[in-house]
Parts: sequence; structure tokens; C-alpha cells
Amino acid sequence: MKTTLRRDLNVQEFVSSFQLNIQLEFNLMIQLISELTTWKPTIWGNDIVGFGHITYSNTYLKEQPYFNIGLRKTTKGYTLYLNAYDQKLYEIAQQYNIKHGVGCFYLKTQDIYKEGIKQLIQQTLTH
Repeated sequence: MKTTLRRDLNVQEFVSSFQLNIQLEFNLMIQLISELTTWKPTIWGNDIVGFGHITYSNTYLKEQPYFNIGLRKTTKGYTLYLNAYDQKLYEIAQQYNIKHGVGCFYLKTQDIYKEGIKQLIQQTLTH
């Protein structure tokens, strides 16, 4: 099974590889998450900006390091990874018309400017 591990890459260099408008959006989200959590961003895998550090276990992997909150650029927008599987998160997402899966919130550009993103992150931090 493939694992996503933290890499020793410069976050700003990674962000600067995108077009200017995406850089601005990425930096806006990085700043918001950093301010709410006080965690420094790091690169996980090839393309995830992660914040915080937890130890994750499942039936396949034991004691795998992982991020608390992650942000990834996708072809259609961004994916926000939140590790608190809380029904309240999904209620917030519905309130702001943010699509989601289990622990993943699929953001379009207009979504990153919504108050709901801040609420999702704050709700995640309560767990």
C-alpha cells in the first residue's frame, strides 16, 4: 500500500511552481490554516501541503505519520483534508454548498473565500 510521507521540500518553492492566481489562492489558504492552527506547512507526498502531525493507524498500516490538515491543488480546485470525522463538518459544508467525501472537502476557487472554510478548520481543531 502506498503511503504519503512528509518530504523535506520548501513550501514556497512548491507553491511558486503554479500560475500566479493559484499561488495567491494557495498562499491565502496556507495563511488561514497557519493562523488558526499555529502549525507550519510542510510538503507531504508529491503535492499536499500538510499542517500538524499525527500518527495514523488502519488495518493495513500501523503507526504511520500523517498530517492533521492537508491542502492539495486539483484540476478542478482544491481538496481540503480534515482528519476529524465529525457530522458537524458535513453540516457546515452543506450550509456553504461545499462538496465533500469522508474527511475530504472539495473546494472551488470561490469556496476558499467563504467563512465556511474557517468554520471547518475550527471545528476540526475541537477534536
